Amino acid sequence: MLKTLGSEMKKLLIIMALIANVSAAPKNDWYVGLGFFGGDGEQEAIDAGQLTTTAFDTSGADIKFGIIFKSGNRFEFSALSMDLKASADKTTIKGRDFDWIFTPNLNNEKSIFLPFISTGFGSYTSDGIDSKGVSVQAAVGGYLRLYDVLEFELSYKKKVIIWSNPGNSTLEDISYEMTNVYVGAKYKF
Repeated sequence: MLKTLGSEMKKLLIIMALIANVSAAPKNDWYVGLGFFGGDGEQEAIDAGQLTTTAFDTSGADIKFGIIFKSGNRFEFSALSMDLKASADKTTIKGRDFDWIFTPNLNNEKSIFLPFISTGFGSYTSDGIDSKGVSVQAAVGGYLRLYDVLEFELSYKKKVIIWSNPGNSTLEDISYEMTNVYVGAKYKF
């Protein structure tokens, strides 16, 4: 079921991106960026038939590459590494996110602040789980555009990662739900 849900989610997100960027023709800007984030989350797992819940703190960094379409909307690829800390335990997960970022059409390229909402999906691996994870995420935030080629991002992001077929024989149905505050910078070229 997870495989079917992931496949359908990918199709829906691709269709949404195509519709939102129909006018994405002549003037597209590309960018690269670096960001840092921190927050908290919760792991839910079924361990030998019992539901267990573990709270954790998150911290991490990402590098990203993206395109700003003529419509103002964006498509972004991020590679990230994240540490999850629960009491004395620490797990590192690494992944790739694909996000569609929707901005209002303000018809004013000189606006200093540009709000956005985003949605996307990702794939993950973990040093603590012998499995692969699939994520769904959403964010709300804004860009501070102080220079033509440099902008800063501040956002609030929610992410859920579902792990398929964990290698650990007693754990099944593992998921992470997390909330992070993100701060980053992007250079446009």
